[in-house]
Amino acid sequence: MRELGRYDTSLQMFVRPMQECDIGHLIMLRKQAEKGRFGPLPLSQPRGDYLFKMPPSEIVRYAIQQTREEALRSHIINNGGY
Repeated sequence: MRELGRYDTSLQMFVRPMQECDIGHLIMLRKQAEKGRFGPLPLSQPRGDYLFKMPPSEIVRYAIQQTREEALRSHIINNGGY
């Protein structure tokens, strides 16, 4: 099990001593984010409790935004640019 470090009462949390950043790892994460490969794509549209917590106007705005983004993506793929 990983050591938690010392407890800082002013922050009310465990803290660890500072350590060097792995620049190579940060560069890899940045490149993945820039290429859109940072995480898996959602499998489906939101549904269930999350969806119903949104007011109807927000649901419509979200659907319109998704439709516009899909149209733009399709246009760029088919025409090689804007």
